[in-house]
Amino acid sequence: MTTIIYVSTCGNKLAAVEVDENGNLDSILQLIEPVVDVPDNVPKKGPMNSPPAVTEWISRHPKLPILYSLTSFWNEAEAIISTFRVNEDGTLTKLGSRSTGGHQAAQGVFSPDASTYAIAHHNGGKLSLFDVTKSEQLNEPVMVMDMPEIVPGTRKEPKAGSINQGLPALHGLYYSPNGKYLVCADPVQNAVFTYSVDSKGLPTTPDNVISQVVCHTDVRPYATTQKLLAWLFGSGPRPRRAVVHPSGKYLYVMHEWTNYVQIYAIDEEGRVDPNLVRELSCVDPSLRKGCVGCAMTGVSELEAADDALIVSVRGTSACGGRAECSVRMFAYKDGGRDLECIGTLDGVPASVRHFYRKDNVLWVGINSSKMPLVQKYEKQGEEWILKGEANVDMDVFCITPKDV
Repeated sequence: MTTIIYVSTCGNKLAAVEVDENGNLDSILQLIEPVVDVPDNVPKKGPMNSPPAVTEWISRHPKLPILYSLTSFWNEAEAIISTFRVNEDGTLTKLGSRSTGGHQAAQGVFSPDASTYAIAHHNGGKLSLFDVTKSEQLNEPVMVMDMPEIVPGTRKEPKAGSINQGLPALHGLYYSPNGKYLVCADPVQNAVFTYSVDSKGLPTTPDNVISQVVCHTDVRPYATTQKLLAWLFGSGPRPRRAVVHPSGKYLYVMHEWTNYVQIYAIDEEGRVDPNLVRELSCVDPSLRKGCVGCAMTGVSELEAADDALIVSVRGTSACGGRAECSVRMFAYKDGGRDLECIGTLDGVPASVRHFYRKDNVLWVGINSSKMPLVQKYEKQGEEWILKGEANVDMDVFCITPKDV
């Protein structure tokens, strides 16, 4: 029995990969390159010699045979959402592309009823919402809205030719378990906002948040390199993702620079108590061996599953430095008010940007050009066991299986 996994990369590529029952590679079923045409005004190289186009996120529609991909061009042009039909054999047929209405699309999430697709834009902080009720190319977004400014008059639009992200910014989105509100994480203003939403997942009062919390902390990045960069950029903890405990009572905010999760109480309407309940490290805190010397570690993805909070960690190091690369599990304590680390996945060889869990199977994407792998783990009892891995020949940014 084979499984089809879709993979996007730090580049203008999207692949359909066929793996066997253990997760080992059968074949690269299809490689789509380019995913989109790069606009003429976009330079041949992005910031720090990166590719000009990055297909940062892909999402398989939970009800329709459709896959969406989000491709960005840094600050040079608005991001593009592409629509693909998922064929029975697992191949993809492109139906079309259109602008998302913002720069640097960082994440896309479906509303609880899967009628709306919400897109967070890292640079400039726009939130775009599309009607995704039909198996066809998308129309214009139903709504494009801006995150609020914590300090009035500080808004900055992202500028072409600059790596400045602008202000506000938006990196993480999460629909609440009860479907009543949407959580938004802003890494530039170090804030989390919540919006009331209707039955389709659309904000009912886009100009007024239910709640806003600025995430204060005394924690600083572990390694010297990271401390220096945080000082140079004047960066705070940088909330990248925020999710809610399955009970709906606690909000978990994951910070990219400090590699910490903060816990806040939240009510069923999405009102957040700004008093911090707890904060704890997402990397190994013993002797700070999670990130030492010439190294950087940045937490990447966060999922509040029924049985655990799951965090992925990207690490890079040089000149004898050490950086943790892992998928770390936390058990809920006291109804979700506290967390306890219960271990990491064995066998993760390099940075993990994204993972996808379905029931007792966890797919892990390795974000490394030297070890471009998709790994399959299965939960057996209380343990997660590595079953196999597929070399997909491109560093993995995002993954999703054909059958969600």
